[in-house]
Amino acid sequence: SGSGLSVALVEGTLYCAVADGNGKTIAVRSHDALSAPKPPVDPPVDPPVDPPVDPPVDPPVDPPTVPDNPGETEQPVQKAEKELSGSTRIGTAIAVARETYPGGPKGVIVAKSNNFPDALAASTLAGAKGYPILLNPSDALDPDLRAYLRATRGTLGEIILIGDKNSLSRKVESDIRAIVPSVQRIGGVDRFDTARLLREAAKKAGAASETAVVARSDSFPDALSISPYCAATGAPLFIASPGSSLDKALLKELSGYKQVLIVGDTNSVSARVETSLKSTS
Repeated sequence: SGSGLSVALVEGTLYCAVADGNGKTIAVRSHDALSAPKPPVDPPVDPPVDPPVDPPVDPPVDPPTVPDNPGETEQPVQKAEKELSGSTRIGTAIAVARETYPGGPKGVIVAKSNNFPDALAASTLAGAKGYPILLNPSDALDPDLRAYLRATRGTLGEIILIGDKNSLSRKVESDIRAIVPSVQRIGGVDRFDTARLLREAAKKAGAASETAVVARSDSFPDALSISPYCAATGAPLFIASPGSSLDKALLKELSGYKQVLIVGDTNSVSARVETSLKSTS
C-alpha cells in the first residue's frame, strides 16, 4: 500500500521509521530490551582513614600537701642562734666562758686585754688545760672579771696569769689571790720568751702534737686565725718578726716536729724562715 518500515540500532537505542501511504515518515525512538548493557561500575571506595590517635595524657600530679591544721601555713625552720657578747672585750670573753663552762671552769688563764701576743700564745696551754682565756687591763682588776671569779671560785683550782708585771701588775695578781689563792704567772723578758715558756707549760700539761705553727709576731690576724687549731690539736705556736729569720734555738726546737705550718705569705713570715726549716729537716 506504499507504506514501509525501516529499523536501526544506534548506541543501544532502537530507532523505527515508518512511512505512510502518502510517503510521510514518522520516526520513533524506543528504549527496550535491545538496548546494549552498560559495563558494570565499581562502587566508590572510601579513602583509607588513619586510626585514631589517643590524645596526650598529662603526667600524674601529686595532690597538694594539706597541713595538719588547715588554715595554718608551714613556717620555715629557723636555725638556733645565740649571741655571746659583752659591753667590752673583757665582758665578751666572760660571756664565752659562761657558755662553754656553764658549771664553772676548773681554772682560768688571764692575759692582758690591750695587746694580743700573750693571749694568742696561750691558746695551746688553754686547750691542754681546758681553761678559758679571760682578759684584764694591766693596772687593776676589772669589776666584771672580779665578779665572774667570785661567782665561780667554787670550781676554780688555779688561775694562770700571762706576762710579767708590765703586762699584769702585781696589784692585779694580789687582788686575784684574794679570791682564788692558787695563782701562778708565766712571763718572760719579751713576747718571744713568754711564747717559749707557754710552749713548755703546754707540753707539761699534756699537749702533744707532731705539728708546730709559726705566725708573725707584730700583728694578730694570722695568729688569731690559727689559735683554735692550736688549742684543739696541741700544736705549739711560735712567733717570728716579719723579715727576720729564726735563731738557732728556735730552729733546734722546731726540728723536733714532723710538720711546721707557716701562717701567712712571705710578707708575714720571711721566706728565709721556710728556707731555714727545710735545711734542718
